[in-house]
Amino acid sequence: MEDEKTYWIVNPAGAIHNVTREHAKNRLKEPGFRLATKEEIAKLQEAKFNQIWDKPICPKWTSEPPDEQELPEPPKVEKPKKAE
Repeated sequence: MEDEKTYWIVNPAGAIHNVTREHAKNRLKEPGFRLATKEEIAKLQEAKFNQIWDKPICPKWTSEPPDEQELPEPPKVEKPKKAE
């Protein structure tokens, strides 16, 4: 029997779970569920995979937009030089 691939997902409460592909596919269709980032998985590993219900590793999901959004710097585009 082959080892089944698993995925780290975050639930709306901010808890990280390791689930099967089928479970991940179903949950990721629901609001508030998403894949965990490498940084979040690293935090979970540092905590020795222990999560405390009132201190989630990940931020809780909300449908409200943040007060401010960090945007990347726009790429610098050089203007074409005029032909002489």
